[in-house]
Amino acid sequence: MADYSQLSLTDGLVCIGGKSGMGLTTFSLRMAHHLSFYEKVLFISYHDYAENLRDRIGLENYSSQELTIEDSLPFYDSEYCENIAPWLEEEGIDTLIVDDLNSLCGKVYDGDFYMKEDVISGFKNVADKTGIRVVLNLILDEPNSDQGRVKPSLRDYTWARNIIHDADQIIGIHRPFHYGILEDEEGNSTINNMELLYLKDLENKPGTYVMHDWR
Repeated sequence: MADYSQLSLTDGLVCIGGKSGMGLTTFSLRMAHHLSFYEKVLFISYHDYAENLRDRIGLENYSSQELTIEDSLPFYDSEYCENIAPWLEEEGIDTLIVDDLNSLCGKVYDGDFYMKEDVISGFKNVADKTGIRVVLNLILDEPNSDQGRVKPSLRDYTWARNIIHDADQIIGIHRPFHYGILEDEEGNSTINNMELLYLKDLENKPGTYVMHDWR
């Protein structure tokens, strides 16, 4: 199993993006479980993942009591961030992870860049004012060519125009094996590997970290 202690997450607003099928939710759940041994973590999902969490992270039960999975918190508009901030502080949350920002906002936000920018700004304010790390997961659009072989780059984070500016850290995830690529450029196996591309990092230089046996 992968060593999630090697992950480098900054404080503030973190955006993790990947193409559909990259395992973004499973990766984030495992990351949340790891973090919960050191801090209090809230994982918000809108896919009813709470019921099958144990299956997704491969554990029969919670190893940590500091991880909470919530799939019933309502999301109505950008005021959501203003309303949730005091509650997060009251609950003593250290890290908030929002799974699948696309689904959280729903179809009402499709094509409305101003509403999406309000959401990003809202979560940025939550992180800045409360000191709580906020991690937003985002499904990136599938490229029209190269059958998904192109790794995520900053230009793929177009869900809202202010993501690149507002995020303190942007990470792209990529699994070559998902596209039938069995070896990397150096001939190493890509099976069960996930590439974490640190595209923006205010604390460190951008770079790539390969996580082996990430599941």
